Amino acid sequence: MDKLFNSIWFVRILAFFIALMLFIMVNQNNVGSPSLLPEVPSAPYTIENEPLEVHYDEERFELIDQPETVSIELQGSQVSISLFQLTSNRSTEVFVDASEVETEGEHVLAVNTRNFPSDLSVSTQPQVVRIELREKQTASFPVHVELENTDEISEDQALGSPVVNPVNVDVTADRDTLQSIEEVKVFVDLADADETIEEDYPVHFYDENGQEIEVQSDPNFVSVTVPLTSLISLCQ
Repeated sequence: MDKLFNSIWFVRILAFFIALMLFIMVNQNNVGSPSLLPEVPSAPYTIENEPLEVHYDEERFELIDQPETVSIELQGSQVSISLFQLTSNRSTEVFVDASEVETEGEHVLAVNTRNFPSDLSVSTQPQVVRIELREKQTASFPVHVELENTDEISEDQALGSPVVNPVNVDVTADRDTLQSIEEVKVFVDLADADETIEEDYPVHFYDENGQEIEVQSDPNFVSVTVPLTSLISLCQ
């Protein structure tokens, strides 16, 4: 073996083949000859129902309508696709950037992607989507106290008029939501009550059909005082 490696012709032939392999590997994309190494095939991979985020000015607008999901097609080597599939804690994002939108109404915007592997080609279907924004407004509503189980108050207790503080709450929402608010209530249960009630209660909003509307108010809770006075003590 030592004699073989010491042979000048063996060294020359070995060097020639090494140089030839390196030349073919480097220039395989520019010549018609096939690579001496097996190529890794490129393959598409489609993700259906990928959640779509919408970035917008939430202080100013209400998001009325948007597509919930889009499809994503990834193109790249099978190795890269497989590594992407095995990554469970991905920070990828598919989104529409409406943060610079200045007017309410319908807007057609491009779908963007972020944090996908750089060796994968990413495309979305659809590539543009329609969203609808409504400008928020603020309105004030009086709070009505609804007393429950008043028939359970004992006969020797006098029930006074409830006092609510504050008497109005503010709601910031799009104008259609504000116009749908017909009544604002807090509910006070008088079952087993034997003295004046002073507690905070959540505020509820209802439309003209009595259906509850999910909105946030300022404040979300109000203080309610319901006077209960003993008739026996009044007579003494």
